[in-house]
Amino acid sequence: MSTNSWKWYSGDNEENYSYGPFDTREEAIDEARGGYGDDVGIHVIEAIKGEIRVRDYIGADHILEEAEERAYDLRGEGDDNIFDVTLDQEKDLAVMLKTACDAWQIKHDLRFVPWVFTSTRNAAYIAPEARP
Repeated sequence: MSTNSWKWYSGDNEENYSYGPFDTREEAIDEARGGYGDDVGIHVIEAIKGEIRVRDYIGADHILEEAEERAYDLRGEGDDNIFDVTLDQEKDLAVMLKTACDAWQIKHDLRFVPWVFTSTRNAAYIAPEARP
């Protein structure tokens, strides 16, 4: 589920927001109160579960380092790196790999949304309601 706008979530602890997404803070609190009861404190937070891009997780900036490790057994004794390129060439490769990932994701209309929030704000704790 992609939620690319700020929504409200609630739960009984700061690690697991069991309820949400909601459009308002009040809805999130009411739903948690309904689930946990009035005698449990509620954590509420405004958050986004935004889409992420493959390009940011492929390690493109360290791809030649990884390639060197995989090709280690192909080196001769005392040889330096097999993939001996300039810094500009290495940066160019990273840009090209990231661009290819973006093009692939767009071509196939792939949208990846993590389970966790990608951004948060307005976190608060609401104490249990006092009983008369």
